[in-house]
Amino acid sequence: LWQDPVPAVSHDLVGEAEIASLKSQILASGLTVSQLVSTAWAAASSFRGSDKRGGANGGRIRLQPQVGWEVNDPDGDLRKVIRTL
Repeated sequence: LWQDPVPAVSHDLVGEAEIASLKSQILASGLTVSQLVSTAWAAASSFRGSDKRGGANGGRIRLQPQVGWEVNDPDGDLRKVIRTL
C-alpha cells in the first residue's frame, strides 16, 4: 500500500454553520494574512510525492522534524500560528 488507509466516515461532516464559525474564529485570531500563508506554504511544501506523505492534511508541520526546519522559521511565526489556531 503506498498510502495510509482512510477509514470510512462514521460521523457527521462539517456543515456550513461550522465553516462560517471557523472562518470567523480565524479572522478574529489576530494573525496576519502573511502569517497564515507562510504556515500554509510550510505545511504544503512538506508533501513527498514518493510515498504521498506530508502536506497540509497531515498536520505534521506541528511536529519534529518539520516544525524545526530552518526554512519554516521555527522560532518565528510558525509556532505562533500553530499555538493560536
